[in-house]
Amino acid sequence: MKNPFKHYLTLFTFAALLVGISSCAKLESVLSKGTGEWNLAEIHIVAYWNDTLTADSSLYDQGYYKFNEDGTGAGYDNNGNMDGTFTWVADKKSLTISDDSSSYVQDMELVSGNSKRKEFFFTIEETDQGNTIKIEENVILEKRD
Repeated sequence: MKNPFKHYLTLFTFAALLVGISSCAKLESVLSKGTGEWNLAEIHIVAYWNDTLTADSSLYDQGYYKFNEDGTGAGYDNNGNMDGTFTWVADKKSLTISDDSSSYVQDMELVSGNSKRKEFFFTIEETDQGNTIKIEENVILEKRD
């Protein structure tokens, strides 16, 4: 039987990129003053297929996100090309990102951070044909100067 994990890893990596996309006065306590641009410095992905570890890797320097005060934002690649847009909401402990081009919504928990660097964590778990796929991701954002 084919292992659909590679397909899910691609989707969840994209999701993690969207997750980094957030900021504004609403995010002040989560992203310290929230608005502005944040580099997607690192995405650490741990994946399980039926409780068996299948991947443990990190991606670095995956572009940046611009968070607007009105709760909208956009993601950009390292060349400044826009990858997509999103909306976001946040409180002191979490951040929710909604992709404008799909129904994808990601809730992230703030793990640690300061005014220049924030670490978020989220888990995605799905069942496909009786198999459980679980992805755990840590996303690190760093404030752009």
